[in-house]
Amino acid sequence: MAVNQNFCTFLLFILLPAIHGDFENSVLDEHNRYRAKHNTPKLTLNADLSSGCASYAKEIAAKNSLDHSIGNYGENLCVRSSNPVECVKMWYDEMKDYDFKKPKFSSATGHFTQMLWRSSKEMGVGKAKSSGGLIYVVARYKPAGNVVGKFKENVLPLGGTKPECSYLIMLLWVILFLFK
Repeated sequence: MAVNQNFCTFLLFILLPAIHGDFENSVLDEHNRYRAKHNTPKLTLNADLSSGCASYAKEIAAKNSLDHSIGNYGENLCVRSSNPVECVKMWYDEMKDYDFKKPKFSSATGHFTQMLWRSSKEMGVGKAKSSGGLIYVVARYKPAGNVVGKFKENVLPLGGTKPECSYLIMLLWVILFLFK
């Protein structure tokens, strides 16, 4: 019996991080898939951010609330009855309400703009299940996005030109014009 219990404990310590990591990596991959559509650099996972996300997800799941925390990061929250990775699609779907011609913050598109925020380099993610079976998801981003006055250069349209490339394109046009 002791051998089986020790073996089960060993398996738990080996498999639990892998299962948890799969969720984190799936959310990261979804973010980066959407960011690529907007020529926005990939995010990387930050273990400290993820740890804080997991703790906060437990807190809001216990309260059944979606109250934002306060910190030096951007934050997206979501609650689902099933597949928590679908939160990323839900946040991205806010794009339909975002006006790229008048880039600014809106509470209707804040999740979308944060997940695509070009200057954000790292993210963390965590989840927790409430007593009612709902799954609460917390994603945090560093540096924080949704900075007033910085939307145009940080939230690019689909297939958007990278800001550093736009200068090269402009330079090529000038050269072509001068040497015509």
